[in-house]
Amino acid sequence: DGLQWADGATTLPAPSKRSLQTIGIPEPIRSHFRNLDIEALRQMDPANERYRELPSRYHSAYPLFNPHSSPAATIAMGAGGSCFGYPSALYKATDQADSQLYALRRFDNVRTAPSVVATTAERWQGVRHPGIVSLYGVMLEKGALFFSYMYHAGSQSLKERF
Repeated sequence: DGLQWADGATTLPAPSKRSLQTIGIPEPIRSHFRNLDIEALRQMDPANERYRELPSRYHSAYPLFNPHSSPAATIAMGAGGSCFGYPSALYKATDQADSQLYALRRFDNVRTAPSVVATTAERWQGVRHPGIVSLYGVMLEKGALFFSYMYHAGSQSLKERF
């Protein structure tokens, strides 16, 4: 009906709330961002034994490979299995220090000295390129070597893409 000034109304009606539907974002784009949010929020059950494989400073982890697939399929997918000839696993996890999401690659049975790890980390942390995910840190913990990278939900490796 509109505002009836004669009835003594002294305030204007509140504007309707805006949503993604009302500001003109097409459904495929809304769906894409919703899926990225869902992917970023996934996590394993806190009682899952795989948490023992990760450094204690990380929580809300989720494997970025299919744990039920065959080793050959996992290697072909590029996310777990073997990387550079070493058994590895890839997880998304939240760092307790800064609450940011990171991709953690765990290499098992790697024999190396902490000085070699520090030198390698220093060299790789200086690499900056828009097509390469930046290295955040390298650590030796729980008998494994961990590389942590910034996590980008929905990202694909070149092998997956092509």
